[in-house]
Amino acid sequence: MPFGARSALRNLADLRECCQLLAFSPRLESGLEYHLLLARDLEVPAKADCERLDGDATEVKRIPTSLIQKLNTGG
Repeated sequence: MPFGARSALRNLADLRECCQLLAFSPRLESGLEYHLLLARDLEVPAKADCERLDGDATEVKRIPTSLIQKLNTGG
């Protein structure tokens, strides 16, 4: 098999793996939210830290969601 064909197949395999991870990301985000709520309820970190972490988690959730939307619309 020519090098270019092998490279293209490898890129397709990487893209497939990336799509699988993106499809799984909502479950990971739910777990993250659960653990943040639990930590807040147990008062493990300070309240300000909980609020900052919650904001960071919200931002992290936007990244794969935005990427999935762009891939679905072709843009």
